[in-house]
Amino acid sequence: MSDPAELAMDWNTYWRGSSGGAAYASEGVDHPLVREFWRRVLTENRQTGAKPRLLDVASGNGAVVEIVQQVYGEDDIDITCLDSSDWAIKSLVERFPSVEGVVSDARNMPFPDQSFDVATSQFGVEYAGVGAVDEMARLIAPGGTLIFLMHIRDGMIDRECVANFNAIKELNKIEFVRNAKHMFLEARKCVRGESPDNSRKDYDEAVQVMLTVFDQLKSTMMTFGENAAGGTLSTLYYEVDRIHNRIMHHDLDEVLAWLDTMAAELVAYSGRMRSMSDSAISESGFDDIVRRLRESNFNVSTSERLQNNESTPPVAWMLVATRK
Repeated sequence: MSDPAELAMDWNTYWRGSSGGAAYASEGVDHPLVREFWRRVLTENRQTGAKPRLLDVASGNGAVVEIVQQVYGEDDIDITCLDSSDWAIKSLVERFPSVEGVVSDARNMPFPDQSFDVATSQFGVEYAGVGAVDEMARLIAPGGTLIFLMHIRDGMIDRECVANFNAIKELNKIEFVRNAKHMFLEARKCVRGESPDNSRKDYDEAVQVMLTVFDQLKSTMMTFGENAAGGTLSTLYYEVDRIHNRIMHHDLDEVLAWLDTMAAELVAYSGRMRSMSDSAISESGFDDIVRRLRESNFNVSTSERLQNNESTPPVAWMLVATRK
């Protein structure tokens, strides 16, 4: 499992976001099967007649909360959202003012036993490991329900994460950002008349290096696709080329700051991809979670793969369990 402190930093960086970086293209899953799952299960839960105290763990930007409020309409449902990222909670509470937001480690949540009637998590609790599942089970009142969608090993999302991680590894290997920065630094010296003897020699050499690096990145894009890593590779490729072709029309200090931001974002992005893949649950791991819930006095009504059909990669593990 990824280091919890590093993981929290990577996701906090993600939720803080940046309009200047394509590395922030969302990895949030909006697969039709995902929304269909939540609508169906939450509608079934609502038909019990009770207005539940609901806890959503690893809430992110509130994907589950949005569907909860759609299903329950204007009913006065008590929703608490928990995430390890303070930026995620800040954004979520701004989006859903009636929700209580809590920043906490999912393995040690600050609530008494049996505090909630429903606890949900979409692609989140598994990052904290099996202990976080046990912690969520602790919080469910008798007759209450746990509802999970979890990353699945070698599923659609896992495969995308591995490919994105490898694409970023190739980007880092050719040192695209470092070489682009060097080229623009030399360009700035020329513009400001700071080059030795007003020579363009260092700048011209940097351009030649970048031509090779551009060819290497183009090859990487052909391997992984232009949309790999949320479109980050193609953004760097086309933006650096565009800026260089119109270099006199750009503030090079701003360009260099943008590249610094991209470098930092790529580190966090790579960490997220690694953590998403690391958290993907194997069949034996999923069977262990189901067993633990049954031993904790839960009836498990759903424990299977979420997928269109057997010929397509699964999207997630589905798990619904009710405390006896």
